[in-house]
Amino acid sequence: MKLLEELYYGNIRPVTTGCDQNPEYTDLIRLREINRENLLEHISEKEKITFEKFDAAQSEADDIAQYQKFAHGFRLGLLLMAEASTNRSEIVNSGI
Repeated sequence: MKLLEELYYGNIRPVTTGCDQNPEYTDLIRLREINRENLLEHISEKEKITFEKFDAAQSEADDIAQYQKFAHGFRLGLLLMAEASTNRSEIVNSGI
């Protein structure tokens, strides 16, 4: 199967690879969860609802930012490949 097909069918998921094997990232996620649990133990039910809404909005914003970074990196990679195989001025002048 070709790389594009693997990506299309979800066999390659760039967003889920990389960070999970980084010890610094893993430690920060663990610390975040410990602090989150500690916070939720010490706030009222009304504050918990507000916090959960905040947390959901933050998660959604993070997802959007991750996609934008992925898409930007992908486009840069395509431009690098195109530049390697042709004259850059041909690409820029063609309106890509």
